[in-house]
Amino acid sequence: MSSSIFCMDLESFNDLGDLADTFGYLTESIQGDSYVFVGSKLKLKCTLPDNMWMDGWSSKDISFYHSWPSNHKPDDFRCLEAQTSVDSQTSASVVVENVTLDDAGTYTCYVGRSNCSRQVVVGIGTDVFIEYPPHNVTNLICIVRDWTESMKCTWAHPVEYVDAKNMSVTLAIDTMMSKTGKECPHLTKTSCEWRNRQEFLAASKYYLQINVTNSRTHDVAEKLFTVETLKSVQPSPVTGLNVKESAVGCAKVTWSHRIKSRWLIFRVRHRAKQEEEFQVLANVTGKLENSEDGILSYTKCGLDPMTSHEFAVDCYPGGVSSGYWSRAQTTEITTAQTAPDEGPQITEGSYLSGPCSNGKRTVTLHFNDVREDARNGIITTVSVMVTESGKEIWRGPSDQYFATFQLGCERVVLQLFAHNKGGKSKVPSQITIPSADATGVPLLLQESFSVEMIREGNITTELRAVWHAFLKDGNSFPYSLTAFWCKRNWPLKECMGPIFWQLILSGNTSWPISANITDATDYLYGISLQNTSTQSSSQIFWTNCLYDKFSSYVPAPSSIELEPGSEEIKVRWSPVLCSYTMNTKVDGYIVKWQKDNSNEVVMEETVPNSVSSYSIEKLQADTPYLVTVQSKSSNQLGQQAAWMQAVTFKKTSSSYAYRLSIGLSISISLLVVFKICFLILFKRYCQKKKKVSKDIEKVQDLGKSWRPKPMTKSRISTAKKPYLLL
Repeated sequence: MSSSIFCMDLESFNDLGDLADTFGYLTESIQGDSYVFVGSKLKLKCTLPDNMWMDGWSSKDISFYHSWPSNHKPDDFRCLEAQTSVDSQTSASVVVENVTLDDAGTYTCYVGRSNCSRQVVVGIGTDVFIEYPPHNVTNLICIVRDWTESMKCTWAHPVEYVDAKNMSVTLAIDTMMSKTGKECPHLTKTSCEWRNRQEFLAASKYYLQINVTNSRTHDVAEKLFTVETLKSVQPSPVTGLNVKESAVGCAKVTWSHRIKSRWLIFRVRHRAKQEEEFQVLANVTGKLENSEDGILSYTKCGLDPMTSHEFAVDCYPGGVSSGYWSRAQTTEITTAQTAPDEGPQITEGSYLSGPCSNGKRTVTLHFNDVREDARNGIITTVSVMVTESGKEIWRGPSDQYFATFQLGCERVVLQLFAHNKGGKSKVPSQITIPSADATGVPLLLQESFSVEMIREGNITTELRAVWHAFLKDGNSFPYSLTAFWCKRNWPLKECMGPIFWQLILSGNTSWPISANITDATDYLYGISLQNTSTQSSSQIFWTNCLYDKFSSYVPAPSSIELEPGSEEIKVRWSPVLCSYTMNTKVDGYIVKWQKDNSNEVVMEETVPNSVSSYSIEKLQADTPYLVTVQSKSSNQLGQQAAWMQAVTFKKTSSSYAYRLSIGLSISISLLVVFKICFLILFKRYCQKKKKVSKDIEKVQDLGKSWRPKPMTKSRISTAKKPYLLL
């Protein structure tokens, strides 16, 4: 493999004429290899023209340069000083041992007064092509379909040839070891097929010779393989695969196969719809000609209702044969619905109760979905039944999550059923609604219950229910609390969707709410009290108070009113209410006052947030004062209302007017009471006198035949005494 390679300086010259015009030298050819296999040796020789040698140039001045093909960077230009050797006074050679693909490209020789200098180009070269030598094919796999139908063999090349067009593959097959076998009827560079019984004779053993040839160099790699067809069988896929629910929770898989007379191993696998991997259930071995109607089956039980399942069946040659599993066939089934195991989730206290009127009241229950593993199907409706009478009092869609109906005012136990196509809940949920007079939440708990939030931007990161102690001394009982929350149906104070809850241990005045809530203002929050000794729970109290723990703005109270007296000023104000829109909770107010136009110290008094008035006492009479009220939240001072002026009364005139008004009030009250008593007594006297007159007239009408019986002593003592009208 040799050719003439002309060296060139790719950066400066385009053709030989440029060189002759510039230096007056004619280029000489370089002898060497232009097509080299990976791993072999590349040798190139550069000879100086006579006129260059006569001008004082010698072989010691020759340098070889290598540049990569055009897909490399233009500045990839390297000097091969270490691989260069002098052959004679006018020639030098470069030798590259153990060639790799990186050695492909253009080789150029130059002369210069120092090593690796490019003063004068000696010649122009062309690319040296590097290729892999032919390799024996590897990974031969032959698959015989259904023992006699067809055969396909595939293989791999251990290297990726640079120019695959120069590589050809041939295959010869025979039933005995010879070199006169038949050619492959359907051949590619990586496979051969015998597609039918005319092409594939189904011998028990075959010999395959596969040759790989380089068409440019005619180098050949050849390898002989042995194929035993009974060890290379791949059955065709099963046919008629089907699955049906044979009983509740049981799926029966049936299938057949076109090969009835050979032993086959059928592998049955299963996975639930959400699972990624199949699990092997069984290997069923047999001949279909021995089975009823040529059908085999396998039954799997223990499947949950209303769940989706996928079954896969493939087969493997049995008996003396071996080889490969067939392509798997799959089928799916969704099991039938059965009655839910449980009712909707609900807890004691998850209700609202209206006032009792004419022996009736309106009650609303709030509930959540049936637990997922207890649904056994698609829940469509929910019903409510009175436990004692068994009467259904409400039925509605399951995604409504609340039920409103009429009840009596007495205590009642209710059951909640979930319904699907399989029936109603096997075990219903239960809740007790106390009598109408026992459903209220203590007032102190209502007034103090609120929800504190911590936010980062508009994202809620923490929620906590907060309240004050609400049971007074001597009125304590064992209790527990339940915090509730639900998506709010704005702007109404109603739940939209399922309700959630969290039990709270007694003795606490705050509790973290473990809920995955992004924006706390989208939800309602409530609380219920349960007497653990009587197992009676109050209804839910929904709070209006949702506040930011680190709110930057606390508004001032409004509508400040001052009512002066002689030595006091009564201050009234409209409190700052905690709300969803304000998100601020005021826990107290600071009342401040001082004399007007004075340098006295401002006096102040702090009162709790439940107070909206305060009396400033022990003031000087007939003196102007300035008064204001400031709000506070936790330890943060809020805004302060504008100062207002009030003048206390003069002491004397105020005292006389006060005593006079009190005296007149008492006098008028006594006159009214006396008049009412006189009218009542006079009416009773008139009624008694009229009755006595009627009795006398009745006696006169009876005549002389009637005589009253004389009174004995005992009769006199037991006779009714006459009324005394005073």
